[in-house]
Amino acid sequence: MRMFANGREIDVPEQHDGTVDVQELRRIAGVSEGRMLAQQKRTGGNHVVPTDGRVAVQPYEHFIEVPRAERGGA
Repeated sequence: MRMFANGREIDVPEQHDGTVDVQELRRIAGVSEGRMLAQQKRTGGNHVVPTDGRVAVQPYEHFIEVPRAERGGA
């Protein structure tokens, strides 16, 4: 399936149910270990993709690599 990751078009193998393997998506998109992958929804929101499993996607959807959010601390 064709989609966009970090501003470039990529092709990720898709299953018959419209999902892709998250690890394969991260590898093809070039997402660094320790960084998160966010799926940019057509409604304008972002959804952080889990680090493994499968994710439902639409053709030409956009994904961006984002830093891992840390809360609290000092």
